[in-house]
Amino acid sequence: MVKKRLVVGLSYKNVDEKLARTIRATIRSSKDFKDFLINDFQFSPDEIVYMSDELDENCPKDRDILRKLSFMVRMGKPGDVLVFYFCGHECRIPARTTKNNSSFIEYLATGPTSDGGLTMIQDHDFREIVETVLEKCFEVK
Repeated sequence: MVKKRLVVGLSYKNVDEKLARTIRATIRSSKDFKDFLINDFQFSPDEIVYMSDELDENCPKDRDILRKLSFMVRMGKPGDVLVFYFCGHECRIPARTTKNNSSFIEYLATGPTSDGGLTMIQDHDFREIVETVLEKCFEVK
């Protein structure tokens, strides 16, 4: 069994000062979660990918997070333990189609765009990744 995890903590300090003031504990919370998995669930520190805008001037963008998460899932095998933890802002907007079962599209707010906005990870991007995990675990055909 292999334990793999991706922990993301975003303070948005280099993106938007007002946004950063509204979310103060994300870095501490993501570090605490990382320590919790190491100390209580015996994850090895080298089994952990930690992404944060505290460690780098560049806030991880949607494609950076999705790339790491997709790689973790692709390399996973039945019996592995995969953990994804995101500590940052989210938002939801009404869905325009009835195909969405919650009537909303949910997003995780990630790094900045060139026009000062934020890149977003949509719920359907995560759904595709989760379906890959389910197919691997249960050999769904």
